[in-house]
Amino acid sequence: METIDNAARRMFGQISGGNRLVSLSDFEDSICSNDRNIYSVKCISHMDEDSKPDMGVTSIAVLPREFMQGYEKFQGIKNKIWKFVDEKAPATLSQSTRLRIFEVGYVETSVSVDVIIDDFNSYQGVYKGIESRLKEFLNPVSGNFSRRGWKIGEFPRKEFIYNYIKTVQNIKWIKNINIFTKLITAEGKKELDFEELKNHHFVVPVFGEPEVNITVN
Repeated sequence: METIDNAARRMFGQISGGNRLVSLSDFEDSICSNDRNIYSVKCISHMDEDSKPDMGVTSIAVLPREFMQGYEKFQGIKNKIWKFVDEKAPATLSQSTRLRIFEVGYVETSVSVDVIIDDFNSYQGVYKGIESRLKEFLNPVSGNFSRRGWKIGEFPRKEFIYNYIKTVQNIKWIKNINIFTKLITAEGKKELDFEELKNHHFVVPVFGEPEVNITVN
């Protein structure tokens, strides 16, 4: 369901632009408001779906509310966007063969964390608590501190993860955190260095199984 804040921003944008698609942000807002199955959209000109420079291309990356549902499910969303483009966008854009519409890339994010606890009886509770918090935090639609998900191209840093899991009950302190990322592709999962993510503008994090190492002090 669209939040009140998002609806207010969308309506203000439509009024100020006279319901015209003036900028890429207008285009993003209009696509989202046209289909409630879409959670967010990111449009960038002169860049292809692999985040490589490509003059004349406009890429439209889409994060569905029900993400990672497969090719067939996304095709329905994509067809609706094409229909919207044909009806609402400027003719030069709607007739362009240089328009790319695709689902965002998903980066499986596995966290390795070393924690210290005082009591062995707390072991299972701490393990499950960390796993649950990571699964909640890394959800692209309902995660992050705001519970409103992650912007397309945004990615959690170590300090974000630290601050989110440190409140798990019975953790004495967190000794170490490492993040391991894999890009999920049609051919399988591809190892992706965390620093490389800066060059990927159309990805969002998704939960990967963590490695939780617990030491009793």
